[in-house]
Amino acid sequence: MTASSTHSLLAQQAEALLAVEQRVERAKGQLDLAEADRQKLRERYRARLPLGVEIEVAGIRVKVSIAKTGARFAFAAYIKAGHKLTAAMRDFYSEPGERDAWLVRPGAERKAIGAR
Repeated sequence: MTASSTHSLLAQQAEALLAVEQRVERAKGQLDLAEADRQKLRERYRARLPLGVEIEVAGIRVKVSIAKTGARFAFAAYIKAGHKLTAAMRDFYSEPGERDAWLVRPGAERKAIGAR
C-alpha cells in the first residue's frame, strides 16, 4: 500500500529513513556478536578470578561480584495462559498501550542503500 498524494515523502527523505534503519540493524547485529564474545571470555576467565577481589592487570581493573537478580513476573504470559489478575495485582499492572511502528525497507525493485 502506498500513500496518497496528500501524505507523502520526498525520495531523499525516504532514503534517509531507510539508511538509518539499515544502520540500526547492522549495529544490533554487531551488538549481538560483541555480547556473545564477551560471554565466552567471561566464561573462560571466570575460574581465574576470586569473587569480590579487584585485580589490576596492565592498567585494567577487573572484579567479579555476585549480583542479585530481582523477582520477575510475566503479566502477559500469565494473562495469555488464561489466568485473571487479582485486585492486588491490578495496582502494579498497566494495560498495553500504543506506539508508532515504522516499516522502512528497500522496495522490491531497489537494492539496499550502500549495497553493491
